[in-house]
Amino acid sequence: MTKDQFSYLFVNINSLAELGLRFAAAEVDEISEEALLGDLVETTEGAANAAGLEGSFDNLDLNALDGLDFFGGDSNEKNLFEGAEPESVLPNTNGVNGLADDKLNLDSPPFDIDVYMKQAYAYQDQLKARVDQSYNKADHAKIDVLLLKCPEYLATLTGKMTGKEINEWLNLYKTGSDPIVDLVVMMRRLDL
Repeated sequence: MTKDQFSYLFVNINSLAELGLRFAAAEVDEISEEALLGDLVETTEGAANAAGLEGSFDNLDLNALDGLDFFGGDSNEKNLFEGAEPESVLPNTNGVNGLADDKLNLDSPPFDIDVYMKQAYAYQDQLKARVDQSYNKADHAKIDVLLLKCPEYLATLTGKMTGKEINEWLNLYKTGSDPIVDLVVMMRRLDL
């Protein structure tokens, strides 16, 4: 795989991961607390559980956790989560086309996945150092095997894609397709 192909793979996989997370979060936001509680109360057992849940935190004593240092406050141990999240492919776009402060705003203006992908590819020069570092760390043989397991009817992950094409990959990614998920995990780990 050439560095140019790897660069497209880097942008496409990171875009796929980012879009997948953000669309999943938007779907979760659509589920109202009332609907969840309503579903729970529909059965007698659910009603008893719901009543128990409502008061279950009233007598919770958090004093048992005193002295435990979950975030490495004064200790010399390194925070386990520090630096564990790869950077977004797109930097802050200042509200351009539904993107603001590195967050998708799916409500206003309408999100356009074509614009998102064009913006992602426009940042390839700024991503060069990250792409080069990931390229040098990558297990290219394993990546090639995973790419061969991907459906041939979809656009190549090692080339430029339209919004429609990345959306087709996104739909497959949502199903938990092993080669896609494995590629996403592998590529995101390279960028840590």
